Amino acid sequence: MRIAWLIVGHIIEPLIGRFEWVKSVYLFIYLFHMPMFAYVSGVVSSSKIDNAAVRGLVSKLIVPYILLEIIYSLFDYFLFSRALLNISSLIPYWILWYIFSLILWRILLPFFDQFKFPVLFALLAGLACGINGYGYNLSFFFDGALQAFSDC
Repeated sequence: MRIAWLIVGHIIEPLIGRFEWVKSVYLFIYLFHMPMFAYVSGVVSSSKIDNAAVRGLVSKLIVPYILLEIIYSLFDYFLFSRALLNISSLIPYWILWYIFSLILWRILLPFFDQFKFPVLFALLAGLACGINGYGYNLSFFFDGALQAFSDC
């Protein structure tokens, strides 16, 4: 069902400017489905860090993320005739935000697991990450979400 909401959210996104009620539906969907992705990612992850976990993190997430970041940046540079080739590992390109976030979540999970109320602590830390003066580096908010919430 969560995937259905994701699809609906992506389908109605182009209609936000045409119908005012669509923006409310869109914000409602993204209010719960993005935190649910983070929660489910944590549930299926291991809180133990050992050599096998580190190798898995590197081979299954970090290496593909870096390769895709380079490929997307080259694609953007050549296809759209950009003046500069911009490859930034701290600001994920387009849809790579989820892989980047998953890497951070997997690294932070053992740390959060040490607390008595890890979900509450993680929620507060996530909110704090969005409120910073460092721009989009390591921030949970991307331009579209920040703009959507500032228009409310």
